[in-house]
Amino acid sequence: MGIVKNNPEYLGTYYQLGKLFDDAGQIEDAIITLKEGRKIALQQNDQKTLGELTEALMLIDEDFDGSVD
Repeated sequence: MGIVKNNPEYLGTYYQLGKLFDDAGQIEDAIITLKEGRKIALQQNDQKTLGELTEALMLIDEDFDGSVD
């Protein structure tokens, strides 16, 4: 995930990369990416992006409970 390493604070990357992984059938990578984005969104107190990442995560991970791990 070189693009995330270059600018780890840019939240849009996590959503787009998570969706890309999901579309490619790489569900575990999608889940990891979206969860990492949620952590950054919480640190930045960006509620809008947090909601978008959470919704995307809920659509692909039926076991997701909303926690940040």
